[in-house]
This record gives sequence, C-alpha cells and structure tokens, in this order.
Amino acid sequence: MATFTSTGTTPAVADMNSYRNAAAPANTVHNNTSPGNHAVNFHTPTKRDEVHEQKQKYFTAKYGAQQMVLIRKRLKVEDWVDDQLRDLYDCEDDADTYDCEIDLDEVLDLDTDNEKRQFIWEKVSNAPQSQEVLSKFIEELLERTKTL
Repeated sequence: MATFTSTGTTPAVADMNSYRNAAAPANTVHNNTSPGNHAVNFHTPTKRDEVHEQKQKYFTAKYGAQQMVLIRKRLKVEDWVDDQLRDLYDCEDDADTYDCEIDLDEVLDLDTDNEKRQFIWEKVSNAPQSQEVLSKFIEELLERTKTL
C-alpha cells in the first residue's frame, strides 16, 4: 500500500484520483489512496453505457434483415447468371472469361417480357450454343428476374 506524506499537496493527490477515476474502463475497481479515504469504488455500467453499446451495434450493421434478404436473392440470381454464361461460353475454369455482360438492372428496367427477351438475346447471340439452349437460358433468366 502506498503511503503519502501530507506537505500541502492535497490538490495534487485529488487531481491524481480524479485522473484515475476518469481514465479507467468500465467495471474496474478504483483504490483511492489519499489520506483519510480508504474506500474502493466500483464502476457499474449505467443505462447510458447500455444505450451507447446498443448504438454501436446499430451503427456497425449496414443493412437491416429484410434488406439482406433482398441482397442475398439478388446475389443468388447473379451467381446463377454467371454460372450459366460460363456454361454457354464453354468456360472450363475460373481463369477463362466470356464475352457477355448482362446487367440485371437493365433487364429489370425493360417493360415487357418481349423487350427483355430481345435484350438478352442480343447479349448472348454470339455464344457457341444452339438456339434451343439459348432460348432455355433466356426463359429461365426471365423467371428468376420475376423473383427480384
């Protein structure tokens, strides 16, 4: 235990104790060692600390649960499109690329299914597959875009 000699430095000891109390993290024990004060203080989390913790949790979440469901749906369709285009263009591994880019937003912005079919057909018409395989891909893509 530390011993202090009183030589008129009481304000310095008081400043040191206030520094210890202010700089300590939550749930810590403070030992006030100033003469005549032999108490141990416990800092318990207050309602304000709980609100601050809840705010931190809220700020770290970028999207709500419903928004995440929509994002996962969209990613699932985009991954499916990528896999299908790899098959249509005979890509054997991840290093192979294909010369086709279908933007789902552009497809969704078109009004009718016929416009969407025509748009997608123009994008995939140079694929080395039969017209029947391409038509099947287009129809399945249209069905999947309806879920978005």
